[in-house]
Amino acid sequence: MAKTKTLQVDILIITYNQENYIAEAIESALKQTYENCRVIVADDCSTDSTRQIIDRYQKLAPNKLIKVYNEKNVGITANCNAGFKAVTGDYFVIMGGDDVLYPNKVEEQLKWFGENSDKILCGHNLDLIDESSIHFGTYNTLSKKPGKGAFQWIELGMLQGCMSIMIKLDTKKEIAFDERLIYTSDLKFFIDFLGIEGKYGFSEEYLGAYRKTETSITASKWDACVRDAAMMYDILKIEGPASFQKFIKRGKGYVVDYGIALRNFNKKEYKRSFNEFIKIICKDVTFLKAYLRLAQVTVALLIGKK
Repeated sequence: MAKTKTLQVDILIITYNQENYIAEAIESALKQTYENCRVIVADDCSTDSTRQIIDRYQKLAPNKLIKVYNEKNVGITANCNAGFKAVTGDYFVIMGGDDVLYPNKVEEQLKWFGENSDKILCGHNLDLIDESSIHFGTYNTLSKKPGKGAFQWIELGMLQGCMSIMIKLDTKKEIAFDERLIYTSDLKFFIDFLGIEGKYGFSEEYLGAYRKTETSITASKWDACVRDAAMMYDILKIEGPASFQKFIKRGKGYVVDYGIALRNFNKKEYKRSFNEFIKIICKDVTFLKAYLRLAQVTVALLIGKK
């Protein structure tokens, strides 16, 4: 690690009313084995005891923890931007106020970048934990293959878990989280960052835990997430480079149409989801994941479910 000792890594924690989890998140960021880390905590005007907990940790680590407090609630995307403005490091990590980094996350990802110096973005495997921090599975990463440009991110959505991603900021562009979006601004941020030339990769290490609960955004606001994704693709279609366009059409089908069909499947509305998966396949006969879901729906219908 001698070559990376002078590198600064900024860990941005985004939080709002997470008094039950914020201490664990902050501790996991402060206790990294790589010492030259700064922890930036952006709080969106919490109404519970979240700020008091942040204040306590800031007093314990005044040189390592920076507070960014919004005077009023501005929403998750604007809160991300408020925190990102404080980022000055060579590398950048973002996490939720209920997520957990493993102690060697930063050190291992810096090692990875040392071996992959042409890359500007790296993700890794994630565990899943519940409200009580009990492990119950692993995060379903869409792709572990290295690539160049944001094309696959547009086509398939978030390839790697957001909190797993570390980006190299020595090639930082003038980008920010798009405040026209609520739930997919992180995906668009990485798309904008990679552009058409940025190279990315993946570490097989498990270096963090994503907390998934009944109140998680993807669980409680699925319909809103799908609508937000549709808006993101509309923005990319208008504002993105010409080389993005053919990926946008398929991406919207994959992320939006598939998201709607999957929602109805999970709600056990099998006839409706059957028709939706058929439409997806008619649009794109190479969409293998839709075939698998269609088979599941067909079995459900054959055994008499509605």
